[in-house]
Amino acid sequence: MATNPFQKPYTPDPTINFPQKLWSNPNELFQRLKQGKEVYEAVMARCNKNWLAEKGWFDNVKSRKFSELTIPGSYTDAWNILKDSIVTMESASQKAEQSFKTYYETTKTELDLYAKQIKTMEDTYNKVTKKRTAHRSEVEKKKDKYFSLFKEWDELENDFSHKRQANPSSPELAKLEKAVGDKERSMRDAEDAYIQSVTQCQQSEKDWDEMLISLLQEAEALEINRIDILAERMKAVVDTWTETLQVKSSMAERAYQAVNSIKPTEDIKQWVDRSFKPFHRPPYATAKIPSRIDGSPYPSPNLPNPPTQIPVHFPTSATAPPPFFPDPIMFVQHEYRAEGDTDINCAQGEQVTVLNITERASGWAQVKTQSGRVGFVPFTYLADTAPGNDSTAQSVGHTSKTRGVIMTDFQGQSESELSVFQGDVVEYTDDGTEWCYCTKESDGLSGFVPTTYIQSY
Repeated sequence: MATNPFQKPYTPDPTINFPQKLWSNPNELFQRLKQGKEVYEAVMARCNKNWLAEKGWFDNVKSRKFSELTIPGSYTDAWNILKDSIVTMESASQKAEQSFKTYYETTKTELDLYAKQIKTMEDTYNKVTKKRTAHRSEVEKKKDKYFSLFKEWDELENDFSHKRQANPSSPELAKLEKAVGDKERSMRDAEDAYIQSVTQCQQSEKDWDEMLISLLQEAEALEINRIDILAERMKAVVDTWTETLQVKSSMAERAYQAVNSIKPTEDIKQWVDRSFKPFHRPPYATAKIPSRIDGSPYPSPNLPNPPTQIPVHFPTSATAPPPFFPDPIMFVQHEYRAEGDTDINCAQGEQVTVLNITERASGWAQVKTQSGRVGFVPFTYLADTAPGNDSTAQSVGHTSKTRGVIMTDFQGQSESELSVFQGDVVEYTDDGTEWCYCTKESDGLSGFVPTTYIQSY
């Protein structure tokens, strides 16, 4: 029986720390897992397309058979060389077809296992959460009934005491005393039911705590293994593609750089830091003590004290939650276009309030605009003063714009990249990295272009 790749042993990484950072935000976790499923589906579809495309190529080449020529001469020699070349192409195409088919089938199996594990985790979370919610509701119902009967008994007992002091021989006292006794027995029964509901609720909340700790640790291992597996799958696809077609173009090199730059730990750490909410767990349910008419507390040795909450064990080397800025005002130095759901568009010169810098190490800051929009922007795009000041330009790491010409066509692969053609004239900023931010003079469109594609005037 094939092993489940998602059951590979994993030691929790204290720098990721799912239990602490996602304890108060489990909905973000399940959203992430659903997105992971969508990524798996996209990879499976890509492998399937490659398989069908290579199969079509193989069938086409296979149909182009050459008859053997035996008449001596250079034409026959050339003919046979061409025939051998076709056979070689056929063999390479068949090998690629089988590889892509294997990638597709393996990815499909893994996707089924991943989706099944997500479903099990969601079912477990919903079941235990539903139980805890039901017990909390039951505690409130039992408390209301107990308090209501207690009030009725207290009023009867108080009335009985006053009448007995006023007229000890009153014929009403016996009847009233019996009513007080009956009401007290009803109140005691309600008290017992209330105590039992509180005890059950305390146990369900312990179960919920234990479930969530286990679920968050399982999710961390699941996500690390998923990204590891898909990174290797993407590398295998690129290897097969380049080996079969013997293509070493700039796009192939770029694909290699992209898949080799995948770092599961850093990817998960950046996401979980953005999703971080300060750790918060409400106290367990406690039994409330009613008060007498005269304001004194009603002593009942039967009402339980709340149990000690079980500790949430975080990794010992986990760092404290990142500090928050005291809402400093900063200015956007360069126009920024959002590239993800958590980013926001910002215009050059726009004034923003920095809310926190949980992503400072990776170059991100969460900001709030004057119109109330909240999201992430690159930290290097911000400075203490409005753009135009020399010190500001230096602080955000940008140089002045340069005029240049595009030497080779480039097709943008995302919304942040700019498609250009050979001969296009652009203005760009060169900060010494592999990409430049360019603006075309012909239509004013802007975006990122590889630095090697540009020749300055």
